Amino acid sequence: QLVEDVKCVLRVLVLYLPLPVWWALFDQTGSRWTFQATRMNGVVGNAGTIKPDQMQVINPLLILFLLPLFDKIIYPAFAKCNMLVKPLQRMTAGGILTASSFFISGFLELEMMKTYAKIPAVGFSDLHFMNNIPCHVSIQLTNGTGLIHEETINDLENMVLRDLEPGKYSLDMEVS
Repeated sequence: QLVEDVKCVLRVLVLYLPLPVWWALFDQTGSRWTFQATRMNGVVGNAGTIKPDQMQVINPLLILFLLPLFDKIIYPAFAKCNMLVKPLQRMTAGGILTASSFFISGFLELEMMKTYAKIPAVGFSDLHFMNNIPCHVSIQLTNGTGLIHEETINDLENMVLRDLEPGKYSLDMEVS
């Protein structure tokens, strides 16, 4: 009898193994996903703009809206095809949808990382130039050993010199 009880517990335990991972990821919706949303524009077509903090309010509203929708329309439609009939099947489908949403958010973050500001390494600096006037600006950056960089910045453009080592530099600019 004890062996049978242990087997039953182990079968049920398999259902609970993903729960800590799910809750850890779900808790990120209140922090990391909100931070991710601050770097997005939030425009929802003609409906307006959603601010990052407003996304936290949408979750309970979606639950209140989707529960009756699934109970009265979606689950009966799947039941006609003999799909998602048992609660365990519904939980599995929900887990797969949730996992896919986490993957989509992860891939979105990877794509957004390409647009992040590039922070110089320790001991180095970046020098940003912005030409806000409608003419060309020629720059020459020199140090004690000679010319480091020479560049022309077109009208209304900008440029970044990256990874400059510590030291004294001279900058000559000519507007044409």
